[in-house]
Amino acid sequence: RARWQNSLLRAQTLIMMGRAALAEEELERTSHLERAIFGSDLNALALRGEAKLWLDDYDGAFADFAHVVAALGTWELPIQYLSFPANRDVLYYATTAKLRAFTGIAGCYLFKEDYKRALAWASEAERLFNNAHFVTTHPLYGMGDQVYADSYYGRAMNLVFLASATLATTRNEKNSETLFNTAGEFFSAINFSVGHVTVGALKARILNQLGQTESALNAAKTALSLASDAKLPDYVWRIGVMTGVTLFDESRMDEAEGFLRQAQNAVDQVSGNLSSDRSRLRFGIGKDDIIYHLAQIDIQKKRWDLLFSDLEKARARAFIDLLADQALSQNRESALVAQIRDLESQILAYRLIVMAPGGADADTLAALDALAGQRQQKLDLLTKRDPEVADLITVRSVTLESVQTRLKPGEVMAYAIPGRPEDAVRFLLITPRTAFAKTLSLSYRELDDLLDRFSKAFGVSGSQRGISQVNTQVPLSSSSRQKSILNELRRVFPPDWWGAEELLYIVPSSGLYFVPWSLLETSYPVITLPTGGWVTR
Repeated sequence: RARWQNSLLRAQTLIMMGRAALAEEELERTSHLERAIFGSDLNALALRGEAKLWLDDYDGAFADFAHVVAALGTWELPIQYLSFPANRDVLYYATTAKLRAFTGIAGCYLFKEDYKRALAWASEAERLFNNAHFVTTHPLYGMGDQVYADSYYGRAMNLVFLASATLATTRNEKNSETLFNTAGEFFSAINFSVGHVTVGALKARILNQLGQTESALNAAKTALSLASDAKLPDYVWRIGVMTGVTLFDESRMDEAEGFLRQAQNAVDQVSGNLSSDRSRLRFGIGKDDIIYHLAQIDIQKKRWDLLFSDLEKARARAFIDLLADQALSQNRESALVAQIRDLESQILAYRLIVMAPGGADADTLAALDALAGQRQQKLDLLTKRDPEVADLITVRSVTLESVQTRLKPGEVMAYAIPGRPEDAVRFLLITPRTAFAKTLSLSYRELDDLLDRFSKAFGVSGSQRGISQVNTQVPLSSSSRQKSILNELRRVFPPDWWGAEELLYIVPSSGLYFVPWSLLETSYPVITLPTGGWVTR
């Protein structure tokens, strides 16, 4: 039994720390131990459902929760006994599973935006929590019992779901305020900083959806302040993006930019080996939303130096995320890189401690700051000694001016600006003296369609794109179909559109990686680069 309890507690703690994927692995062991003791694994199953909930697998989570609910049927914990209940282990076993399942179903419906059903399940779960807390704190029935942190955590999360569903269905913030505050009190009782951030973030999300922007903004600011103070960059960037995008959609560009830049700074702290992606609140947003919206703002304000910097940072983040946990050359500053990796491991460990109940104490936060400072000092030293290796493990960007000084007369750099499928393809065109944005006459979706037709015409499979642009077994322009597609490509990418005379550098994005530039019959060579700063090396 002790082994089962330890395994269950480990899984619960991993979930509270944002490590739901690891919790799922642990729950395989929990389930085996639980069946050996109770003949069923309802608690392991309910906990697995919660892990799936935080991994955005709502259908999988719902299936696990539904199995628990079906197994327990109409049974619930009695609140009156003739004498001290002797079978409390079984009573609490079933009650815990039922509470977690009801709360989890409410969460599934909430995140799927079915607020009426979320309200119904969360309300019923709150009634069951009231009964359970009555029994465990009763002077006779609960004699010798302890109320554990997981019980406070479970009820607090249900109150958050109940408050959010109440707010969404009544559209009145006052109707949910008491519930949000009560949830906060339960989180305070176990000193769970992530819980307080969750309250503010979910409140902001619902208010955003209701179109109550000012109230949403206040809730987001509170959540961001709490997340920043508790050193939770995963939450900072997600809440920042959610708020920034809302303000962007309302054309409040200056305010939107402030939140988006705060998100960008935070996401830099969780890139590469520091990446955790363990935030329990994803909101259907990603890191790409940051550069997409910042780029639109930069273009609107014609701040080409900032646009270049934002594009470079986004590309650097993607690159070091790709190389996370990969071994680097042992011949280039290996000792210094090893020291940085060790500091990154310690920083990740401390961030996980901060996410646990009681973890965000002053000493831990101070230690986290100290480690971050030591890492930055080591990175500065590595940048001075070997900037190319530094680029593999930290987000850096060169300036637009430094790139322009490397371009010769007649040379142009065309830096692709990321867009959505329906957006027109745009470039930041850079010459030795100027920089400006320019738009092509097709969208990214139309480009993908054009490249798909090119691949079929020339016998290039999707897996060969970027490796072998043209099948050598198919003669070039041997058919009218091939000639037609080449003419279309040359029409879409006219040689004089770029303004280059001597050399064109392309920094591609999305489908632009697969454009057969060598077939476009330009009077100047075309070179593709991984980043704009590559020319400064």
